[in-house]
Amino acid sequence: RPIKKITNEVNEISSQNLSRRIMLGETKDELYELSYTFNQLLTRLQESFEIQRRFIANASHELSTPLTSISSQLEITLQNKRTAEEYQQIIQSVYDDVKNLNRLTRSLLELAKASGTSDGMELALVRMDEILMKLPVDLHKTSDLYKVKLHFETFPDN
Repeated sequence: RPIKKITNEVNEISSQNLSRRIMLGETKDELYELSYTFNQLLTRLQESFEIQRRFIANASHELSTPLTSISSQLEITLQNKRTAEEYQQIIQSVYDDVKNLNRLTRSLLELAKASGTSDGMELALVRMDEILMKLPVDLHKTSDLYKVKLHFETFPDN
């Protein structure tokens, strides 16, 4: 009977109600351990679903930004006749947005591949100072209009 009760409770849990847990018995026997282990599994599944939901929301937002820009530029362009030079500038701008969209898509695919491995994503320590020092040079390569100034008034001891 206790096993049937646990089975019924597990069967009532779905992806829509992962917050539900199996009632733990009062005696800490094998059935208690089984129920406790199921509850831990449900907690991990719930966390994974939440991470996936946030990832999808962020990815959708990141992808919609360049698509909105492309759509707006084309819509405005089609409203009036333009010079060849103006068309050239608009095409270049749309092309830049498409390249950005392509870069985002590749990054998302790489992220999906990395998180699909049995070990998950492989993370490594990075030096923030190296990243910050490289930032002005990288941005300046993108455009001469970009200027970056870093100010380090205080540093942590380590």
